[in-house]
Amino acid sequence: MIGSIPTLAAVLHDETILVTGGAGFVGSSVLLRLLQSLSPKRVVALVRGVDPISRLHPSLKLLTAAGTAGLSSARLVVLPGDVSQVGFGLNKEYTKTLDDLRPTIVLHCAADIKFTRPLAEAFSANTRMAYVMAEYSARTPSVVTHVHVSTCYDTYVLPDGETAAEELHFSNNVPLVEHANTYAQSKAAAEGIVDSFARVGTTVSWSVIRLSTITPAFQSPSPVWGAASLSSPICSVLAAEVLPASSYNTAMFLDCVPVDLCANQILGLLAVAHRGERHSISRPSGWTVPVYHVASTDIVLGPSLWNLPHVKIDRPYVSVTVMEHTYRAILSKAIYFDSTRTRAVLGMPALVGRSSSLDQVVSMDGFDVSVAVGFQRFGGEDKYLCTMRDAMNEAIAKKAKARQAAKAAVAQKEVLAKI
Repeated sequence: MIGSIPTLAAVLHDETILVTGGAGFVGSSVLLRLLQSLSPKRVVALVRGVDPISRLHPSLKLLTAAGTAGLSSARLVVLPGDVSQVGFGLNKEYTKTLDDLRPTIVLHCAADIKFTRPLAEAFSANTRMAYVMAEYSARTPSVVTHVHVSTCYDTYVLPDGETAAEELHFSNNVPLVEHANTYAQSKAAAEGIVDSFARVGTTVSWSVIRLSTITPAFQSPSPVWGAASLSSPICSVLAAEVLPASSYNTAMFLDCVPVDLCANQILGLLAVAHRGERHSISRPSGWTVPVYHVASTDIVLGPSLWNLPHVKIDRPYVSVTVMEHTYRAILSKAIYFDSTRTRAVLGMPALVGRSSSLDQVVSMDGFDVSVAVGFQRFGGEDKYLCTMRDAMNEAIAKKAKARQAAKAAVAQKEVLAKI
């Protein structure tokens, strides 16, 4: 407790938190922060696959129990769940395990983030997962808080130069040409599903957290972690050929938040939601689910920096044509993501000219959340991109060496077979 404001650690202490998407870029960082820096009673991760633990970050594997093994001591319980299926596709044993754990908080991070999927496939994945998770929270008595992670880019239906407010836009019926991509359109629809559940009479506290461009880490678990796996659009632009000026709006930019700071803000907003007002009756007319933006807002990276030849990898392999196709809408305009509400409830400094009537809800004592301060500590945006470039070059070289070794092993095996 800092004065009368509880700390993030205090709010989440001794809670049982169900997390989806724990094998992904953002989900992995959230799980690491939860288990290494906080003290929840237990974290339950639903991860797809017959061997879900193998998909986790190496540091997480030491903290896990699969299914019913070692539940008395494990802080992280991993269940082979598919969140696109009602009941998560769990067998009776795993279902009982989940029921017995009695999650109090649901954090839904899982998503299909491929930008170019056909619209029907994107909706089938992202809106279905949103429904399954919201339905689980609504019918599970132990759950008191449900947080849905979305994307700021579902606001790209706005005109060039506009500022996207921290509110629902209900843009599901807008033609695809006005959306950033099918992923963003499906996530806009998913927000509507969460809002629909939030509007009916439940005692659950519901929130939506939108993320801007999430980039490799500043520090945790290591500098530029995530670059090696090309986990962010910023990695795509560094792997791309230099774009001609005709390919982009010179005012466009990427609003970047490194994944470790993103995880800190997500957990802070999760604690805000957990302290939030709970209703036992339908919400008043005009009410919508609270929306928060995890966005840097004041620190953005434009093509004047990320399109420079010296920050590109040694052998760019993403063509101009692919970039123009995949990121067409994002390259064509600049949309600013307002983060006034988020900054207020987390006690972050307000942006110049913007203020909020909201009070701080949670103290982020000990958890870095400022992107501007993070860039200063790193040595600036250019150094950050160049460090990312070097990590990508190293990863590409390792993969090439591994392929060569595998090819040599096959060739040797063929030779020995002929002897």
